[in-house]
Amino acid sequence: MDKSDASIEQRIRWRVQQNEFPSNNSMFFESRDESKQTYYRSLLKDRSLGVPVVFFEGEKGWTIVSTKGIASKVESVFDCSTYKEIVNTSQFGLPVNDSKDNLVIDKKKMSEIGIKKKNQNEFLVITTAGNDYFIL
Repeated sequence: MDKSDASIEQRIRWRVQQNEFPSNNSMFFESRDESKQTYYRSLLKDRSLGVPVVFFEGEKGWTIVSTKGIASKVESVFDCSTYKEIVNTSQFGLPVNDSKDNLVIDKKKMSEIGIKKKNQNEFLVITTAGNDYFIL
C-alpha cells in the first residue's frame, strides 16, 4: 500500500525538524520565492516525484527532496529519481560502487551523496557540509 503524499510530507517535515533546520542553505520548498518555486516545479513536472518538500543549496548546485523522489542539479547536470528507482547510495559521492575501505575523510566536510538507480545511472545530490549534509 502506497502512503499518501500528505503523510510522507508530514514525515519528511518531522524528520528534518529533529535537526537544526532550516539553515542558511536549507529550507522548506514553499519558503522559496514564488518565481523560483515555479522554475523548480517546471523542472520536476512529469517526473513522478510527488510534492517538493525540502530544498538544499550547495556551492555547486541544489537538491530537492520530494514525497516520492529526489532531484538535483550539480553544476550544469540535472538528474532525478523516484525512491523506488534507487538501488544504492554512497556518502562518498560517485562512483557509488567503488570501495572506500581505506579512505579517511572528515564527515563534517562532506557535501555530496552519490545515488545509483536501477538502470545503473548515477548522479549526485548536493548540500552544504555539516548539519545540512546529515539531514539530507
